Amino acid sequence: MLEIVSNHCLNHYLKNDWIFHELNLLRDEKKDLYTTDTWLLSAPAKRCIFNLLYGDLRNASTKMRVLDVGGGLSCFAWSQFEKIDYKVLDLFHHESPQALHKFSKAFPSAKLIHSDWEQFEITNNYDLIIANDLFPNVDQRVDEFIEKFSSHTTEIRLSLTYYNQRRCYQVKRVDADEVFFIRPWNGQQLHAVLSPFMEPIQQDTFERLTLGKESIFENGRQICTISIKGGY
Repeated sequence: MLEIVSNHCLNHYLKNDWIFHELNLLRDEKKDLYTTDTWLLSAPAKRCIFNLLYGDLRNASTKMRVLDVGGGLSCFAWSQFEKIDYKVLDLFHHESPQALHKFSKAFPSAKLIHSDWEQFEITNNYDLIIANDLFPNVDQRVDEFIEKFSSHTTEIRLSLTYYNQRRCYQVKRVDADEVFFIRPWNGQQLHAVLSPFMEPIQQDTFERLTLGKESIFENGRQICTISIKGGY
């Protein structure tokens, strides 16, 4: 199932902005907020997407096994999901070693896996695997990700970034002196990569994905969410 995240969706969520409320409670309690928390606080669009992907986990069974790939450190997430079997698999680029140590002391039961997902050895199966704001804007290996994890979970949920307006980024390799000019994916590229893993989408949704330009972000990036049935 694929859904375009629209302004209508954002406005509907903001009628009950529960994430903003909970984050402010944590701040009032003088809890340490980490990079993911500050992003959520500052961006209503990010809170809307978080609600779409994670909202139902607040009432999930305590036996539910969830792997959050690229979820980062988040006081808010752990305060919400500490009753379920919740693990975060991430490189934690946005946090210092000191922040990781401080977080582990504050949440001693937190399950953090410091690794790239491609190098991660899967030894357990999961009820749900989530990757939010990772593909393909940060990591273009989305098809490889689905291929690797789909047989080890009941469901994969992704938020996916694309641009139907041309843009380009100048980037530099971290292991060499080469400089590249990279175009982010558009909706047609995204659909081409995803189509082997999902059922055909309705024509109006296809047109909105491949031709539409509506965005809930100031920088014009467009977002869709997708749920893929796993083989477990």
